[in-house]
Amino acid sequence: MVYIDELPGACATTEKRIAIDSSHPLFESFLALALVSKSTGTPVNIGYQSTCNLRGNAWDFGLIELLE
Repeated sequence: MVYIDELPGACATTEKRIAIDSSHPLFESFLALALVSKSTGTPVNIGYQSTCNLRGNAWDFGLIELLE
């Protein structure tokens, strides 16, 4: 899971996080971009779906993109 301060609380909770499962087709890309962002300080845009199916207190992952 990824915690993001700017998110609204997930599904009527106060948790500001996004969940992605290791079986998700973009899981490895997500990890790679998250590590690049953390190590270089490059911002990313992380999108989420308005559902909490994977975890009841985390938005479901939607997309990730490295910003320049």
